Amino acid sequence: MNKLQQFFEREVLRNTCFSTLKELLEDKTLVDVNAPRALIAVELKGVWRGLQIAAENQGKLLCALTPEDHKERHKFLHSCLDELIADMISHTDMLPSKVPVVMLMAWSNRQTEHPTEKKHGKV
Repeated sequence: MNKLQQFFEREVLRNTCFSTLKELLEDKTLVDVNAPRALIAVELKGVWRGLQIAAENQGKLLCALTPEDHKERHKFLHSCLDELIADMISHTDMLPSKVPVVMLMAWSNRQTEHPTEKKHGKV
């Protein structure tokens, strides 16, 4: 098991109905899309895929950047994170200090498929 899998099992699956990544990936409850376990599985699989993509791209990006470019990239990423958090607040009224990062990731992932309307202001 690699470090990413260990992190996912320790930090993400910790308080869910799944104990291991293997159990999640082999879960067959998706046939009943209204079952709570199926909804959780969909969310967690999306988070797992996002972590995999981020890990794959991180090595490629960081190896090619100069230290100055690396700083600029982080400034850009922080501004994107600020925008994402502001968007989540305007749609859900959830405060970042009260929400696990995994929930932010899952909410953001859902927005790519089924955007919701803002509770405050216009979309």
